Parts: sequence; C-alpha cells; structure tokens
Amino acid sequence: MVSRYICEIHDEIDEATKKLRIDLIPGLCEEARVAGKRMEAKLQDYADMKYNIRKYKELKTAVRQLKSTKEFIEANLDLEEIDDTEDDSWPNEL
Repeated sequence: MVSRYICEIHDEIDEATKKLRIDLIPGLCEEARVAGKRMEAKLQDYADMKYNIRKYKELKTAVRQLKSTKEFIEANLDLEEIDDTEDDSWPNEL
C-alpha cells in the first residue's frame, strides 16, 4: 500500500463529494483516520526517543560523576578489602 498524505486523501474526499460519489467517502474517511493515527504514533515515538536520549545523557553524566567520586575516595582513603564470604554469625535457617 502506498503511503499518502492526509491532505491528498482530503482532496479526494472533496472531489468525491463534488461528483456525488458518496460510495467512496467511507473508505476515504477510514484511510484518513488510519493515516492520522500513524502520524500521531510517529510523533509519540519521536517524543519518546527525545526523552530517552535526554535521560541517557543525564544517566551517563551521573555515572561519570560516580566513577570520579569512587576514584577520589579510593585514592585518598585506605579502605580495607571487604570479604564477600558468608558470615557464620547469622542463622542459616529462617
């Protein structure tokens, strides 16, 4: 199916009305409705994409700042190594 602009469909509706081709109007109206819904969906996708890009940049900046802070802390503090093995002081059964 060839994509058409809503204006082209509207022009065909006007022409069908002038020529009294009433049988074409419901199909053309449905085609215009579908084209409008596709346009709205594309606009929403574009808005979502812009939002996601903005959030990505914000998160990337936050990660960069956290890495910088971590490097600063590691360079200026003598931290003991944390042992990730299980602690026997906690009960094993719940």
